[in-house]
Amino acid sequence: MRQYSTALRRLQRIRKTKVSSPKTPKSKTEDQIRKAGLTKLQGDKVRRQLLLGNALVEELKISKESTSHVQRGNLHKTIAGKIMKRYRCIRMLSQATGMSRNKLLKVSSKLMICNKHQRFRETRLYRARVIEFLERYDNSRVLPGKSNSVKHDGTRHTTRVLTDYLASLHQKFLDESSGDIKLLLASFCRIRPKYIRTISFITRYTCLCTKHQNMALTLKSIRREGVSVSSNPESIIDNFDLQKIKDGIKSNDISLGQWRRVQVEEKTKQRW
Repeated sequence: MRQYSTALRRLQRIRKTKVSSPKTPKSKTEDQIRKAGLTKLQGDKVRRQLLLGNALVEELKISKESTSHVQRGNLHKTIAGKIMKRYRCIRMLSQATGMSRNKLLKVSSKLMICNKHQRFRETRLYRARVIEFLERYDNSRVLPGKSNSVKHDGTRHTTRVLTDYLASLHQKFLDESSGDIKLLLASFCRIRPKYIRTISFITRYTCLCTKHQNMALTLKSIRREGVSVSSNPESIIDNFDLQKIKDGIKSNDISLGQWRRVQVEEKTKQRW
């Protein structure tokens, strides 16, 4: 009998000094069922509901730990309110989640307001300067077609195409500001209006003005004479060699095709 009492007291001391491991929602549910003295059939009926409640409490604990004190207001509004106050569960909720009971009691509305302007303050601050920068002729081109226009902010704008990638233009914009502007690439791209297309649309750029077409027709005639020149009017400007063209042309008469206005019989307007 004495040995039994000694072993029992020793076991009790071990249980007191033993550090209990953190319980999971499932183990908490089983403890609640066992302490309530429910039968197996009764436990099966309430096990899922208890497990759901314990899992939600655990999720709220994790959310509370990972959320800053400034942003916990929305979390308080999510879990507290009139129903929790009516059934007097605020104190139990505070003990289970570790949240402030006073702040949970102060919740009077479920309306959560997210201030979007704080995120886009740089966008609003430098919007006009970025758009002016993108509309410069060294950074974008105007599409010449009549249908190349987009309605933006209630105003119709002519469609433009950037001449370089947005990352390069962003770096160019920062270099021109001499370090006075701090603007992220994401904000720079967000400011770009929809009537300014990216450089991927540059392949669709075709100029149909009369001067460019006449120059293209002239180059086509020169190439027929055997002179090695580019057929692109824009690229020949960089490598224009007039003496080479004169030396390459052997005949005195060259036939050229040029655009000119003609009178349309059924209409009074002239067309090219």
